[in-house]
Amino acid sequence: CLARSTNGGRNWGANVRVNNDTGTARQDSPSLGADATGNLYRAWRYARNGHRDIYFAFSTTGSATWGANVRVNDDGGAANQDGPSLAVLNPTTLYLAWRDERNGHGDIYFARSGNAGQTWSANVRINDDSGTADQVHPRLIMDRQAVAYVAWQDIRAGTRDIFFSRSSNGGQTWLQNVRINHQVGPIHDNPALVVDSRGAATCFWCQALAPDAGNIFAARSHDGGATWGAATRVNDDNDNAYQDVPS
Repeated sequence: CLARSTNGGRNWGANVRVNNDTGTARQDSPSLGADATGNLYRAWRYARNGHRDIYFAFSTTGSATWGANVRVNDDGGAANQDGPSLAVLNPTTLYLAWRDERNGHGDIYFARSGNAGQTWSANVRINDDSGTADQVHPRLIMDRQAVAYVAWQDIRAGTRDIFFSRSSNGGQTWLQNVRINHQVGPIHDNPALVVDSRGAATCFWCQALAPDAGNIFAARSHDGGATWGAATRVNDDNDNAYQDVPS
């Protein structure tokens, strides 16, 4: 469901259901986007087919009504997909990344739409490792030139790290994956990304040293993600609390 406020959140409108099925299938993990004209776009994890898929819908009425639900993943099988991350450039150009188990383990996949999500491109794998390591929690953003940036948690090296890749051709091909965190050993998870008008990218994530001690770190890249600077801790407490899931 979705609710909308037109007065800064003081009051909220009626809850509107986005999914159009009539059964009891579970929907969760929504990712919401909007364009400059007020159109809304939503992707989520949907278990209507007996396994989890990535579905999408859009609204041109300020969330009052929603269009047809469209499946984005094209594997056609019984694999599970989850963790969608949606980016919107304009009323037609949409990018979407998610975790996908079609190869028997978790990979990061991508699709794009040039018609407001009515149809989606062939799915492309972003992570470039050749093993069976699991990748989770993708976070996708897009700059004004439609360059896509994605960060995720990756265990290909036997540790839980934050990896990154970028595409400047609409997601058809992706650059060699780069590890963002320099420190190896702690658990690095739940990345968030932002890019400025000059193309400098910043990644935030949680670094967990113990079950009850987690900090938020940030690192910056000035070359489109090819290299990343040293990480800086964001929170200023004395390590006896847990911080997680930056945005």
